Amino acid sequence: MSIRKLRVRLLRLVFVPYVIAPFISRPPWPRGSAMDTVFEWAGYGLMLAGLFLRMWAIFFIGQLKSRELVTEGPYSLTRNPLYIGTFAIAIGAAFAFDNLIMLMIALLVIVPLHVVVAIEEEKRLESLFGIPYDVYRRRVPRFSFSFRSYERPETLCVSTSAIRRAAIDTFVVLLIPPLADLVELLYAHHLLPMLLEFP
Repeated sequence: MSIRKLRVRLLRLVFVPYVIAPFISRPPWPRGSAMDTVFEWAGYGLMLAGLFLRMWAIFFIGQLKSRELVTEGPYSLTRNPLYIGTFAIAIGAAFAFDNLIMLMIALLVIVPLHVVVAIEEEKRLESLFGIPYDVYRRRVPRFSFSFRSYERPETLCVSTSAIRRAAIDTFVVLLIPPLADLVELLYAHHLLPMLLEFP
């Protein structure tokens, strides 16, 4: 089984507890408190940043993944903008829901899993593209940003599948804030049982 297929299977397995977590646990701070507000708005900011980065990366990589070495746009800032966007969305959603279980799943499973996959993908990309990839790898960081290396193309051709994928990402991420508010209201009106409570 390839590392990519293993990643997809593990993410599907983790997805269930990650999605269920807001419905079974709440943080110790009250709704509307300063801590609640800080976490919620930090979450929204992270999700929007992650969404923007993912959309930007999707438009650049389109259907070129593994067929062409993409080194411009977000890929000139970091080698893994899609994964960094995913990290930001997963952590941001945990903050928006004020949910420590979601945060632990994001930090202990989702992030490390993508790091392992990225390292494995680098080996494959090096075998596919050879010296040009090695030069790119030395110039652009794996999971941080280097604004010195930013390159922008004169033109950008975006595939319709990339637009569709970005639209789906956007739709899913934009559903999170109203869903987080709904869960808070259900807890506030005691319509949702709290199965796990953090001290």
